[in-house]
Amino acid sequence: MLVKGSWARSKNLRACCLAVALSLTAALCSGCARPDFYESTQPRSIGPGNSIVFMGDSHTGRGSIPRVGEPGSVEIGGLVGMILAQVPSVRYGFNAGVGSEDTREMIKRWESDVVALNPQVVHLLGGTNDITGGLTHDTTIQNLRWMIRESRTLGAVVFIGTIPPRDRDPASLDNIERLNSAIKSLAAEEGTHLIDYHSSLVHPGTGNFKRELTDDGVHANTAGNKVMATVAAAVMQRVLPGVTVPLADSSNSATPSPLLHDCCFASERSPAGVPEGWAVAGTAQESSLGVTVDPGFVGQAMRIDFNNADNLTVTTTIDAHRWAVGDRVAFAGKYRANGVETGRAAFTISLEFSESKTKNYKRLRPVNQANNVDTIGIGYFYIEGDIPAGTETLNIQVNAIRGSGDLELGQLTLWTLEVHGTSA
Repeated sequence: MLVKGSWARSKNLRACCLAVALSLTAALCSGCARPDFYESTQPRSIGPGNSIVFMGDSHTGRGSIPRVGEPGSVEIGGLVGMILAQVPSVRYGFNAGVGSEDTREMIKRWESDVVALNPQVVHLLGGTNDITGGLTHDTTIQNLRWMIRESRTLGAVVFIGTIPPRDRDPASLDNIERLNSAIKSLAAEEGTHLIDYHSSLVHPGTGNFKRELTDDGVHANTAGNKVMATVAAAVMQRVLPGVTVPLADSSNSATPSPLLHDCCFASERSPAGVPEGWAVAGTAQESSLGVTVDPGFVGQAMRIDFNNADNLTVTTTIDAHRWAVGDRVAFAGKYRANGVETGRAAFTISLEFSESKTKNYKRLRPVNQANNVDTIGIGYFYIEGDIPAGTETLNIQVNAIRGSGDLELGQLTLWTLEVHGTSA
């Protein structure tokens, strides 16, 4: 069921005075001035907003490390990361995009990759490999219809996308056009929300990808993904309730988020302007770190300017007495990236688990923009996970991997979640 307003307060988070701005319906807000934090009443939904699963092929999977259901680091990038940055009413559940798969193979994974996570929102994008694999359009539509209806048995809201162009022979172009026409009809028949990716990517004169939106004629490049994400966000924001991720909203350092001191960068700074508790490492031809007043952030934001970066990192360590191995934590915030596209930059924002003893599980990385992406206004992030065995220090790290640009980061929020109604 889509969570709109029937959310219960979390006692732990109220005690920690985590203030969150949530846009709720008038009925819910009647007599309720401003809630601290709301979470789903359903045990599976322990974070804010509506959990979303992205089912698809390489158009969906590229840029993320998707196997969130298994122990291992989670890194959210590519199309999925760009959509999440613009739609704060959904939270990451799973990137179930697997390259080269057709809709038959997606159905084979349905139980493990969708049903097991019981999402409130499902995003479907499939059919490209059905064409190349020789499946009939009727078979593809039958499979997509099955996924739509199975999603609804979970109570999920469903979004379905038209497939992107593919630079091939005229027969291939005709196949894509006819399949997309059938997908549009399917969406109308099933009352599913259509995201018309194809129209935003195609050159109207040739039927191929617009040249600037692809590098290989098959997949959207960074610019193409940004276009797709903007189209998807416009549809999702119109359909989904206006619930935002929980963000610290006090510019007073006396009321930080539960695990993180000075979430809105209100405290003293070093003579060089470095925010209290943060350290710089790595190199860049030129770089500066300080705070800035930006109307997009409550309080102030940390700003990192860099030119020709080479793994320039900005890190803060969370006090050890605030957390324990095994705690399930949520990490959220807002960011803005400027100039990184022209500066060919790559950057990440991570929660790092130093000395983790769990194989392949070293971090949670809600922002993994390794392909030169400016945000469209303010970007949001939210991710949750368990602190693995062996963790000695818990660090928040921003990494300007290469290139030039500037990043702003603010309203950082880090807290311990309640799991199934009990303290983590």
